[in-house]
Amino acid sequence: MHAVIPDRYLFAAGLFAFGALNIAFGAFNLQWQPIAGIPFQLEMARICGAAFILIALGLLVPRTAAWAAVLAAAALAGLYLLPQIVALSHVPPSIGAYLPLSEDTAMMCGAILMAATAVKGGALERGFPPMLAVAARIGFGLSCVVFGAAHFMYADFTAQMIPGFVPFHLALAYITGCGHLLAGLAIMSGVMARLAATLEAVMMGLFVLLVHVPMLVAGPKPEAMQIDWTMLAAAVTLSASAFAVARSLDGRPWLFKSGVAWKAA
Repeated sequence: MHAVIPDRYLFAAGLFAFGALNIAFGAFNLQWQPIAGIPFQLEMARICGAAFILIALGLLVPRTAAWAAVLAAAALAGLYLLPQIVALSHVPPSIGAYLPLSEDTAMMCGAILMAATAVKGGALERGFPPMLAVAARIGFGLSCVVFGAAHFMYADFTAQMIPGFVPFHLALAYITGCGHLLAGLAIMSGVMARLAATLEAVMMGLFVLLVHVPMLVAGPKPEAMQIDWTMLAAAVTLSASAFAVARSLDGRPWLFKSGVAWKAA
């Protein structure tokens, strides 16, 4: 029996927010969707937003969830990940440059794994490549390693994002960086991969509750409105993606089992 964890609903909420932001601001979603200089950019951004909202609604319906997850993975690959790769070809390599790429990769991998778990017994089951789920887990793990490296590289910036009511800002920046790194290595190696993915999802969920929601409740400045809301949408979708990794490992041992990430089923 699958563990009851909210990957599909959280992912739908994140995608819905991304789509609503496309429409509300008449623009693509900043560094997560670096598309610029195309004809009819405002109209295309809003069409993209409407598509994401429809996909999000499809994820909420059990009968359409598998196909919606496939469409979410394809949309994230084409409208988020591909523009990131193009943008990176014009800048020097750095952790900061690779961070949005890694976030988009993690979200796409989460959508793939939601599709992998949703197709069981459904029309897609025969046609879903099992090794694609393996690649998605490894891709998510690599992304977590980049997240951890970014926490160390930009520790002061990370600490500044933590609300004042939470103590030990700098220490928490390093501790959460270690958490990302260890989770990524565990997911890729398969050693305690299920536990690592679950703890990563919980940690990302706490980021939503303790960092992004208070930031919005405090009232973002008008010039920061789009970035703050988009950061919240990304944080929710990343948390959902980590839960999807954990659910793809449902039934596997929680502790000290190697090779889990490399097994297709």
